[in-house]
Amino acid sequence: MCSRQRNRRTGEYVCASEEALALKPVRMTFEQAAALPQAGVLAAQGLAANGPLRSGQKILINGAGGGVKTFGVQLAKQQDVEVTGVDSAKKLEMMRRIGFDHVVDYEQEDFTESGKRYDLILDTKSNRSPFEDARALNPNGTYATVGGAMARLGQLAIVGWSIRRLSPLCGGES
Repeated sequence: MCSRQRNRRTGEYVCASEEALALKPVRMTFEQAAALPQAGVLAAQGLAANGPLRSGQKILINGAGGGVKTFGVQLAKQQDVEVTGVDSAKKLEMMRRIGFDHVVDYEQEDFTESGKRYDLILDTKSNRSPFEDARALNPNGTYATVGGAMARLGQLAIVGWSIRRLSPLCGGES
């Protein structure tokens, strides 16, 4: 059975089978429930920023204690990917429980200065300079952002292409 509801403003219809739906948990607010599809789509889009994930890849999720992380780590682990999460100390144990292989407390360690390199950085914070993030990428690695301050996102839009083109860390010509 498929129920239909008309969007009064745009005139579009939404259709979903009953099997695809679930009741909202009593302790969850409507706002929290409404955010679930957004977080899932952001995680899927960010993880696929440079094509499908491949077994053995190493990825890092910055801001891994937020909503995107739950979906991101599950999607990545389905592809046998090694996942590192970065967030505050109070979230690290929860991150381990949901499947992160490695966790980093950003107050104790700067992942861009650790010497570790990743095939993909999925950034939900975008709180660093694009040049800092480039240090943590493997050659031909990919940086994908799904959030952050507008000023930082603007900086990424302006200088991000030049980092990719010029940085030997990112497979460019230097």
